[in-house]
Amino acid sequence: MRSKLEGSCSNLKSTCHSKTGQKPADLSGLKIFTKAPAFCTILSFLILALVTISCDNDLFGSDDPVIEAIITVEDINPPVGVPVELDGSQSVHEGDETTFSWNLNAPEGSSSAIEDPSAEITSFVPDMEGDFLVTLTLTSSGLEDSQTVTIAAGGSDVEVSGSINEDVILYSENRYLVTGDIVISNGTLTIQPGTEIRFNQGTHMRISSNGIIDADGTEEDQILFTGTNESRGWWNGIHFQGSTHPNNLLNNVIIEYGGGSAHHGSVQPANLTIGRSLHDGSVTLTNSIVRHSGGFGLFIHSN
Repeated sequence: MRSKLEGSCSNLKSTCHSKTGQKPADLSGLKIFTKAPAFCTILSFLILALVTISCDNDLFGSDDPVIEAIITVEDINPPVGVPVELDGSQSVHEGDETTFSWNLNAPEGSSSAIEDPSAEITSFVPDMEGDFLVTLTLTSSGLEDSQTVTIAAGGSDVEVSGSINEDVILYSENRYLVTGDIVISNGTLTIQPGTEIRFNQGTHMRISSNGIIDADGTEEDQILFTGTNESRGWWNGIHFQGSTHPNNLLNNVIIEYGGGSAHHGSVQPANLTIGRSLHDGSVTLTNSIVRHSGGFGLFIHSN
């Protein structure tokens, strides 16, 4: 005699065959079959519970720390010479003694550096055109994660206007757009050879008080002061008013399309004006071109 289980635990069938071909015996009364459904139900529940736990590790949560370095940069295509803020405050980290470590891979010839390599938020100033690779390495609770972003500096217009009261450099990799009057009252404005500065209509540049301009171009890379429109008198020109510093220099520069209006009632419209009543001015002007003015090319006021 043999027994055979067919189907699921909830649909058990039993058969018993004899060698003489008699009808199957009724085995439904045996204890093994009457208790099998309950046993299978318990076993199925245990298997289901194990599968559920193995497929969902978060059922009871996890004590493992989480770490992810995240760099936030407002402008990944900044002009040369403009500070770039590097923000690591959005990074994900748990545990104590979290450290931030910034690294800068700059183009060959660059001297740019991270201001504070261990700060959560820091900055650097790209000093030339090219790709600057910035990496943040985050360490916390024995874990470490890094992220790298590429800052492509240079090649864009930079809007400038207002007062200059500290040393400022205009880089040749950028093209500068003067949207409002520029007044250099303190510090030195240094302009690199080959730099182009375009002035909106009616704007001007004035060097006064303790301000200094150092525009030292070369024969191959002249510095250009021009208008946003090639029309005589489009902008009002450059005016030395009250600045007599011996370091004022315009060498190998081109000044054009200025002379729109006079800077003061005691002078005349010109591309380049030196002094006015009660205010002297001086500059060394060499190897330069002054052209296409709406008034004088050069106007010098003598007190």
